[in-house]
Amino acid sequence: MSVSKGKGSDNWVNEYINEVGTYSSEHIGHIGKMNSLLDSMKNSGKSSEKRVYSSFKETVDSFNKYLESNGMELSAYENDKMTAILSSNFDHLVKKRMVEDLIHKIRERIADDKRRQKEEARKAREIEEIKTSVSGIVKWIRLTRFAINYGTITIFSHRLKNQSLNNIKVRAYRSYYPIEKELKSILDDSYHFLSTMEYNSIAALYDLGTALEKVAAIGAAPSFDTTDIFEEISDFSAVYISVLCNASYIEKGLKKIYRDRKPKHGFWGYVWALLDRPVMNNKPVTYTDQESYSKTILGTLKSYYTAFYKAPAVTLNQVMYIAGSDGKIVSDRKVYTPEARQKVESEAKTVKETKGAGENRLRELENLAGRFLEMGGEYFERLFKLKSGSSYTAWLKESEKRPFFRLMKVTESYSRHMLDIITDPENTVVEHDNDLKKNYFSEFPELLKAIEIFNRFLNDIEGSKAREATNFIIPVNEPSLDFISDLMRNSVATSITKPAEGIKPILVELSSHAYNLALRFNDLINTFTLEGKGSGVTFYRTFDYYKNSVVLHPRINSTALAIDSREVLLSDFLEVSCSVAVYIASILCHHGIDAIKREIEIIREKGISVSGEQETSSSSDVPDITQDLYETYTDSITGLKKSQYLEDIILPKYYDENNCLSTMNERCIFCMFLANLPVLNERYGSDAGDQIFRSTISMLNGELQSSGNEDDVAFRSDGGIVFGFINNMNLSQAVDKLIKVLHGIGDMGNSDESPINEDPVVNFGIIKERLDAEISVSMDMVKRVMMCGYDGLVSRIMFPKNPGTVIDSRTLDKGSRECQKILTMVSL
Repeated sequence: MSVSKGKGSDNWVNEYINEVGTYSSEHIGHIGKMNSLLDSMKNSGKSSEKRVYSSFKETVDSFNKYLESNGMELSAYENDKMTAILSSNFDHLVKKRMVEDLIHKIRERIADDKRRQKEEARKAREIEEIKTSVSGIVKWIRLTRFAINYGTITIFSHRLKNQSLNNIKVRAYRSYYPIEKELKSILDDSYHFLSTMEYNSIAALYDLGTALEKVAAIGAAPSFDTTDIFEEISDFSAVYISVLCNASYIEKGLKKIYRDRKPKHGFWGYVWALLDRPVMNNKPVTYTDQESYSKTILGTLKSYYTAFYKAPAVTLNQVMYIAGSDGKIVSDRKVYTPEARQKVESEAKTVKETKGAGENRLRELENLAGRFLEMGGEYFERLFKLKSGSSYTAWLKESEKRPFFRLMKVTESYSRHMLDIITDPENTVVEHDNDLKKNYFSEFPELLKAIEIFNRFLNDIEGSKAREATNFIIPVNEPSLDFISDLMRNSVATSITKPAEGIKPILVELSSHAYNLALRFNDLINTFTLEGKGSGVTFYRTFDYYKNSVVLHPRINSTALAIDSREVLLSDFLEVSCSVAVYIASILCHHGIDAIKREIEIIREKGISVSGEQETSSSSDVPDITQDLYETYTDSITGLKKSQYLEDIILPKYYDENNCLSTMNERCIFCMFLANLPVLNERYGSDAGDQIFRSTISMLNGELQSSGNEDDVAFRSDGGIVFGFINNMNLSQAVDKLIKVLHGIGDMGNSDESPINEDPVVNFGIIKERLDAEISVSMDMVKRVMMCGYDGLVSRIMFPKNPGTVIDSRTLDKGSRECQKILTMVSL
């Protein structure tokens, strides 16, 4: 593997920057900032930045040429995002990657726009073609040619053949009924967790049942005149076209439901069959042009409407035109099943009867002093990481001796990435099923007032007071949180806390404002989770809106980084905001936290408890990826670092300008290979193989992260090989970590939940990196060490018997007998 920068990202720019404002004020600002970044990289003392300067300059030049020649415009969000990246305090290499990543997203957005435009133009063209189809003998000849080519209608009379109708009458019927009860259960019980479009699209799929029964009742005959079965096919077409046009919502909604549990065996196969996307052995079935008419549901509809309209209907758009269906579903409200409607009304009645009662009060308090307080520590740390950027390790050391350092930094980050978004009506939008709600938070004045008070306080202490707290050095060898607790809980200063007495009033006020903010967030969340489930509230305050809306803002990507999510749901945004506020108040020992806990005890002593389980935010299900600051560097599917992380983060930190190791700290390099993955894919299907690979990587990443060193990482290379680093450990200790991974993988093969009934075979090689060793040479050597023990049958770890042994190609080229003299192994 080459660790030098490739040309891929530069080609991205050449190909797909299609919408940027040429020399607009925003563009001129970007040019200035981009040129400043380029100058800094060109004159940088870091060889890694100089090395990529030329390629990045080529990227930027290509970018600006495209702007000038096309005269396009970025969206307001993209403008703000570009400015935010270029103005950030991230390292230059990180900025470079993030700019390239943004360019890639711009391309995707523009490609989608172009696809939609082409689809609309194609639809208009196809409809015009069938509307203006010729009549007479020419039309008859075209129908006859259709009949000969596809065999779905009779040659001379142009009637629909029975075997074609059987795609609906038999195949679709048999695919639908095994999943009918499952779909009904989803619609009856999971309506809160689906957006309006997802719910109504799944309801359309469920509604196929009635139409299928009518088609199934059609009597047997070799062929059918289209007018004789017009009613049955029309009813079916109206529903099925809606299903096809909204298939993406069906897939998204069902995957949301089955994110944490598996459906019944065969469920997905039946769904794909109904959507005309059948699978076999976990692989999509590919049809020829003739088979697409003779073996699919849509093919039957094309054949039927061809015979009915007396002109070949060869596209979905033409079928929709003849059938008089636009495929749209209700998008402004959920069309509940009777059972779901009854539950919604029952919930509304329960809320009305119990509002203000002890159970609801207990739920509110337990959320605040329980779940949110527990979540707060996690997101407090993420905001600290976000604020520190590449200086995270150094800031950690600072926070050990400066007790208020972390608190003040997180408070600043919290205000910028959470609170400022709420108070920015010009740029903040809440989106729900393509409905954009601007100035959404203006409907909650009490929350806005609490944020205003909190931010005003931060502005008041900005400067000398904030610096005094941030720079205060702990006078004794005591953990920071213990020192803060001693300071805040003791009414009389002790010899330990007395030096910080001047800072205490600032902390008391910060605690008060944070606690007030947490209460306001909690009140708002309760309007969604309690009142919002019933009727009598506006749609924008319902639980559905709360769970399925996305918050949009020019800086929302940074917020998403802190929340650890690709998109920021309204529920996650509010709950994380609440959790951080209550955690700050807790750190500062606000008396309200203790009062809440006492009230919970009093309520429970009266025999009151919360019935049922409280729904939790989806963010709580997201694994804690503690080392990832930038999603740019992490593969979202496997969780492995991308090779760019090696180039931008690892190389500048541990290697010199020649890519040779320059650190004196002990450092081991390893490689891993899932040897029997091709066999597993062949026997159990690619989905099972992918699941095993992801589980293997998850165990590896978990063991690496347990060290607490952010540079103990693994990344995927060519040919399925995974390379990685273990720092500040000798070879024996590093081997012990890999042994734990092997045992975990072995246990995984014996698990009842494993998609396979045999053990994965995993091979490791590991060596100690030598000072002045070039990285590509070390990677090649450790790969060859691993291959010395490879047989594809047994999991092994190969490593030198003597950690000081110099592993080079001459030694390894002498054959297996010589390798056995210097290498040893651990087998599972």
